[in-house]
Amino acid sequence: MPVLQTLGYPAGKAKLIPGYGDTEEKAVRGVMVHGWEAIPDCTYTKYGVNVLPGDGYVLTALILVGE
Repeated sequence: MPVLQTLGYPAGKAKLIPGYGDTEEKAVRGVMVHGWEAIPDCTYTKYGVNVLPGDGYVLTALILVGE
């Protein structure tokens, strides 16, 4: 959250949910497994997603932001 505030984004709360796997599907599943509690929380009103393929692995990240 400090990074969001430094960038001028008025975030009241934020959650970073990572995922990892040897395929995109497994990396996205990792986000779902780690974020099962936070994803359905309707107080998070904005989100961002990133997929970073590497050499034999894929990293994913989901950030949820609420005001």
